[in-house]
Amino acid sequence: MMKCPECNSIPVILELLDTEVDYCFNCHGIWLDYNELSILLREKPEYCEVNKKSRYHCPVCGMKMKQIYINKFLEPVIDMCPVHHGFWLENGELLRAIENTSEAEGNPVKKVLTEIFNK
Repeated sequence: MMKCPECNSIPVILELLDTEVDYCFNCHGIWLDYNELSILLREKPEYCEVNKKSRYHCPVCGMKMKQIYINKFLEPVIDMCPVHHGFWLENGELLRAIENTSEAEGNPVKKVLTEIFNK
């Protein structure tokens, strides 16, 4: 069973518009399998590595994760498994990543995340 990379709680599986994500109710972080980020962003992102070490380990393989930018935006900095198991996004980072895409206004995931987390 997967544990949250941030707080070691057991995440629950939530469905965001036909995509299953692992959500931690304790720290509000989200684990996405490698292909799920592009599905939720509605575009294929480019990843730019940051010269800063991640404090997290991949919950799948245990390797130290890398910090990356998405599409050359400086925010948010998210964590990626070096062997592409997936991404760890801290509280609010998925919504910020979506807001930095060309599809942000029409992205239904943005609306769902805003409704769930900005109440």
